[in-house]
Amino acid sequence: MMAGQHAQCRISMTISLRLNPRDPMSPMAAGGIPASYYVEGNYQKAVEAARQCLADYPAYAPPRRWLVAALGNWDGRTKPLPRCTISRRSRHIRLTRGYTIGPLYIM
Repeated sequence: MMAGQHAQCRISMTISLRLNPRDPMSPMAAGGIPASYYVEGNYQKAVEAARQCLADYPAYAPPRRWLVAALGNWDGRTKPLPRCTISRRSRHIRLTRGYTIGPLYIM
């Protein structure tokens, strides 16, 4: 995501959504916002952004993965839980304690 510049990436995606909200690529731009928050480690904002993206584009699946991963890492307060990773190849979510959630075929 823009070589680690997550805030600049979110600004670019937000501008893209504001200027052309009906573009066929808009779900991808909206889905990048929760991904950038997740990679940045701000799980609370990732959960909020993923829920907003799913409300706007319910058929677009990738925000569901970021939502599950962010909820797995965030306990609802300020203390993060152990990290959780998403394997794009196997479409599973692997938790650090050895648990796996998947496969993710959510549409």
